[in-house]
Amino acid sequence: MINFPHFNRYHYSSINGNFVKVMNEFEISILNNLGSRLKYFRKLKGYSNYEHLAYDLGISRSQYGKYENGGNIKFTTLCKILSQLNISLEEFFKDGFENY
Repeated sequence: MINFPHFNRYHYSSINGNFVKVMNEFEISILNNLGSRLKYFRKLKGYSNYEHLAYDLGISRSQYGKYENGGNIKFTTLCKILSQLNISLEEFFKDGFENY
């Protein structure tokens, strides 16, 4: 079994008197890295503007923009984007994820 100790450290914040779990620094780092890789491959494949890729994917521009800026993304959505860009998961995760 693989142990991911960074995922066990949660932070909580009070919003209107309710405590909600917020991402820790490790999770934020991973998502920011994912966003940077999405942006890199988008540009590499000739999409100078993220809005055009979002349109081709059928994803709202604002939502896709969140992904490139480190927003949380479902794995199936990531696969859909990579498929559109003709990028394998292996190629996507090849560089920049050695520390995770």
